[in-house]
Amino acid sequence: MIEERDVRIAMRDGTRIALDVYRPESAGQFPVLYAAALHNKDMQGPDIADVLPPAAGERAAVVRAHRGG
Repeated sequence: MIEERDVRIAMRDGTRIALDVYRPESAGQFPVLYAAALHNKDMQGPDIADVLPPAAGERAAVVRAHRGG
């Protein structure tokens, strides 16, 4: 799994928030599990994928920091 931490994106109002992106090493498009951290995104990770059935296949995960954080 490839991990990209603190990827900054701009919201419509110009506020920049940080995302952590976890994606498979293989090329292609994948379904994305999106989590919005209420307090600290560093306390969350891609482990939400562990609760899905294996039939769901490869997937990417994005964890978003709260606005202003």
